[in-house]
Amino acid sequence: GTNKAKDLGHLLLEEGLITDQQLEAARETQKQQEKSVGRVLMDMGLITEQAKHTFLHKKFRYELVDIGGMQFPADILMRLSYGYAEKHRCVPIMLEPVKVVENNRRAETNKLVVAMEDPTDIMVLDEIRAQTGLEVHPVMASLAQIEDALGQYPTAQAESQAAEQLKNRPIPMWWRIGHPALFMLCILMPLIVGGVLSQTNPSVVKSLLAQSSFDLFIYVVLGWSLWGIVVWEVDGLIFKKDKK
Repeated sequence: GTNKAKDLGHLLLEEGLITDQQLEAARETQKQQEKSVGRVLMDMGLITEQAKHTFLHKKFRYELVDIGGMQFPADILMRLSYGYAEKHRCVPIMLEPVKVVENNRRAETNKLVVAMEDPTDIMVLDEIRAQTGLEVHPVMASLAQIEDALGQYPTAQAESQAAEQLKNRPIPMWWRIGHPALFMLCILMPLIVGGVLSQTNPSVVKSLLAQSSFDLFIYVVLGWSLWGIVVWEVDGLIFKKDKK
């Protein structure tokens, strides 16, 4: 029907589950993030996943499936590319045999059952049909279960294994010694620069020492603290240090 062609945001608005202002705010957020409007509304706390599923089931009879813990064959998953499935949070889960009549003869074909975060997304459904050459039977599943299923993609598993290998890679001895030494050298750099200045330009050092003891103490503590923070942050950015 015509209602089904409207996106989830408009459907929820028509049902009175969200307001015009809330939908407009969600649209603005959606422009900045690659997320469905339904997920943005959930992130904003305006609807719950359960409320969304209940609404779509009552309105369009979309089925909510429990795919938690299920294993999906790679040849089914790869009907859609990992990048596309991950972007739109949709996972092919099975081929469903259906009987059709062609040229007055009965034939059997397959529909692709796709677990989707938002089964009302007509554009995504059309793109899946175009990519797979199959009719699509969209069903609902929880976002957490869809993300678990995405982890079964060979691409996702390869990325996960590579990240795990990198994480568990032994740190060479030269780096264990060299990195802390380099870090301390950077922290002590103001002292080194001060020592060089005292030899090459004594007048600068004398003018600093002419300050009151309190002022000098404040300058040194604040300056060195700020320098230490800068070194720490730069070190973290370069070497991906986990500061948690």
